[in-house]
Amino acid sequence: MEYPEFDKEDSLLAVLCYIPFFMLSLIVPLFILVSKGKSAYARFHALQSLVLHLCVVGINFVLSIVALIVIMLLTGLAIVSTQNAGLGFFAMYGSLFLAIIPSVLFSFAMLLFNLYLAYGAMNGHRVNIPFVTRFVLARFQ
Repeated sequence: MEYPEFDKEDSLLAVLCYIPFFMLSLIVPLFILVSKGKSAYARFHALQSLVLHLCVVGINFVLSIVALIVIMLLTGLAIVSTQNAGLGFFAMYGSLFLAIIPSVLFSFAMLLFNLYLAYGAMNGHRVNIPFVTRFVLARFQ
């Protein structure tokens, strides 16, 4: 299957699919997919956005679990090492820092990537998202 043809009239709908705000990134594509009469271009971007954001939710879940494990391990180290105040301080507050940084960086990178995808959808550029675009093209009708 190939990319659908660029449709200038429905490019705004395609752009709205990539809104990176909490649940809108899942609700808007679902609304476009369910509503009839939308162009193939808007439906393609809705499906691609939905698959991408479901993957992002999964990755954020995994990052949260890893962060929780890091916090628990380093907090346990802080409790055990009450004799060394410096190590205890690092273990308590450093664990929060080390656990939160990957999630914040990933979220910022996804914000920038969503803006790039929205710009591409607005101008009709064909942006390949590894694995996601291939998956969507194989199932797109």
